[in-house]
Amino acid sequence: MDIQGNGAPQLNDVITTMLGLLEGDVLPNRARLASVRERPVGLANWRGVDVFGSSVPVALKGGRLDAGVFFEITRDLPDEADTAALELHGTLLAARDGLRAAGFLRIDGPDFSVPVEDQDTHVWRKTVTYRVLYEYQYRDVDGTRSFITRIPVRVDPEEEGSPERQSFVVTGRVVRWQREDAVREIPPPPALVLRGRAAVTGFTVAAFLPDTPGAAVEVLRTFDGATGQPAVAATLQALATEEHIRMSFPSLGDFLAVLTAPADSVELVDLNGNPASYGLRTFVFSPGLHLPRTKDRLEITTAAGAWGGSNAVLYLRAEGA
Repeated sequence: MDIQGNGAPQLNDVITTMLGLLEGDVLPNRARLASVRERPVGLANWRGVDVFGSSVPVALKGGRLDAGVFFEITRDLPDEADTAALELHGTLLAARDGLRAAGFLRIDGPDFSVPVEDQDTHVWRKTVTYRVLYEYQYRDVDGTRSFITRIPVRVDPEEEGSPERQSFVVTGRVVRWQREDAVREIPPPPALVLRGRAAVTGFTVAAFLPDTPGAAVEVLRTFDGATGQPAVAATLQALATEEHIRMSFPSLGDFLAVLTAPADSVELVDLNGNPASYGLRTFVFSPGLHLPRTKDRLEITTAAGAWGGSNAVLYLRAEGA
């Protein structure tokens, strides 16, 4: 599923879905729209919030349609049309639990018309009309264009340029990897560094990949004062078993290959500020990776130079506490 930046579905798509759900239980009868009015859900169609792996905030939204829907039945005789109309209503009654689960909050009716003979075809037509209240739901990122990964902080207790002035950058469990752009003064892809005491339950990646950089990626678990070469891990899970161990990937593609395939995506922006679809991937440590001491750390780095010329953008977050 693609989670759009403004994910509200088109009204005609919602109507088509609603009519299709009704038709599915009474085929071959076709559901037709007589009238429709949009109704809000909650406050500005907002139902709540969700997250993807805790790094991708998702707004839960919805809407309602107050609609008049009718079925047209044709038979050779008026009594046959009456019988078919009653059968259709009985079928909808039997399907009411499934329709409620599909979003039909209310189905009022039916209103039966009197059978009328078509003078050209000599068949008898009868309509069965219902008033329905249908609720649909969707997710979007509520206008979010990117994620915060670095917060520049300036402390100046006196005045501009004082000797006590300090500047630093606050980072957390998420980094953004992209090419260096001298015009916009974007730094090279930073390392994701976590220090103990901490627990890592896995990784979440949101990646826009119009091309895949040939950048190497290394995941290193170690501690301050470690000596000798770290052990070589055969899998990411093996990083949870030793204190001084690493796993190297020849390219970004190799690193992403050990994560889940991107079944979902989210709409953010590319390097030029245009809407772009970011595939969402995850990896879960089971059991988790623990950094029990303050000197323990986990580092994930990428080769900065290999991102040059690439339009790819990637957000990497370490999950846990």
